[in-house]
Amino acid sequence: MVEEDNLIDEFVEMEQKYIDAPDIFIYTGGYWIIAATLGPLVENLDVPIGATHPNIYTILSSKPAGRRSTLMRHCLEIQKKAWIIFFNRYPRTLIDNPAEIVKKKYFKEFSIPGIVDNINASVEENIFRDYNLFNTEFGAFVSKSSNIGYLNSCLGFLSELYYGEPHVEHFSMKSKNQSNFTERSMPENIYFNLFGGTQKFGRYFGEAHITQGFLRRCLLVPAKKEDFTRDINYIDHNRSNSKEDYNAFAEKIANRMLDMCDKTYTIIDNKTENYVNKLDNKIKKLTLENEDKDYFSSQGEILYKLTTLNGIANINNPVITDEISNTKHLSITFDACKHTIATLFKETMKRSEEVIEEILLPKEKEKIDSFSRRKDNYVKKLERSNNWTTNITKLMGTTLDKARPIVETLLREERFFGIQVTPNEKHYRRFVGYTTDIEIVIEKRKEYEAKGWEVIDLS
Repeated sequence: MVEEDNLIDEFVEMEQKYIDAPDIFIYTGGYWIIAATLGPLVENLDVPIGATHPNIYTILSSKPAGRRSTLMRHCLEIQKKAWIIFFNRYPRTLIDNPAEIVKKKYFKEFSIPGIVDNINASVEENIFRDYNLFNTEFGAFVSKSSNIGYLNSCLGFLSELYYGEPHVEHFSMKSKNQSNFTERSMPENIYFNLFGGTQKFGRYFGEAHITQGFLRRCLLVPAKKEDFTRDINYIDHNRSNSKEDYNAFAEKIANRMLDMCDKTYTIIDNKTENYVNKLDNKIKKLTLENEDKDYFSSQGEILYKLTTLNGIANINNPVITDEISNTKHLSITFDACKHTIATLFKETMKRSEEVIEEILLPKEKEKIDSFSRRKDNYVKKLERSNNWTTNITKLMGTTLDKARPIVETLLREERFFGIQVTPNEKHYRRFVGYTTDIEIVIEKRKEYEAKGWEVIDLS
């Protein structure tokens, strides 16, 4: 679904000439480029504090040689070039070396003190306060952070950065070397994106990453085997044009940045507002009813952010200056929302659910296996008791409440058969008989019915 004069679509169309990465990766790269260039320049005041900027956390996942790293490097090259062009033309400041400022916008791997100190050292020069964690092997970093003590809280720190929360670390006064340094702090309202790549999600992420909340803030983009439908030769003379194309595309982005700089406020139209709110309320209800669905609690927020990126990427969508307040505004319409859903949101949400289930499956499988073993044990015990019993709880050595779900399952599966018998003259003598042999059920039913007793077939 290509929309004319939308920078995301333009990137996809251009990039498809130079790389045979899955289209879902290329679209994600397009959204990240917009988030990391135009995103810091806009704000929406109608959403909760912390979500006013359209920064995104995205993680690509594929088998080795899935082209995710190559795609990510292309995106980074374009994004850096756009910022350098922008700084060279930005009228409100004179910058001697824009490339150095742009270089300080990126982190690959980090400790919390490392990223805090580097932001503090560069935030005065980096007047838009935008930073990116860009790691083509993010899964390996997550794995390392889980195994090395001082990195354990990194993902929690990234969750704070997602909402631009301030960060403060306090130190003990016991060390003489720290007597004049009792805290390390970082300012709030930092604009932070994450663009990561990894192999199979389940290899690096576990249940704790879901419940802790980090993955809830991420757009997980796993590639499937059927996504690899295009094939470009390893040596292709068309690639000689890529540098020229990337530079021209970066120029387009920089021009859009110049239109939007010095704060542009985005205004969501009513139709988009209603759609996002309806989705958000639906997800809230779902997560309240089922805690395993907590991961999806940020779906409304993610859709809002992607829709905003799509709307600001449309260069035919004008930036309007209010002459009275001298503020800039840009409308985000339902067309942008529909385009976002069609190009990225719908498919990634579907695949994300599959990823989360895959991560949680080992725990669920353990429960299933345990239940299956107990069922087999019930069947064996009933067979050993001459294939007929009227006291299932005594036979199984458990209470009725614990035995009931297994017995009911075995009845449905027809591995157990049962009848309930009530003598007409003495109702208090009702009893239930079970067997693994359908022939015994038939015989017992005839025997009791001949006595005129009431018999109910449980199976």
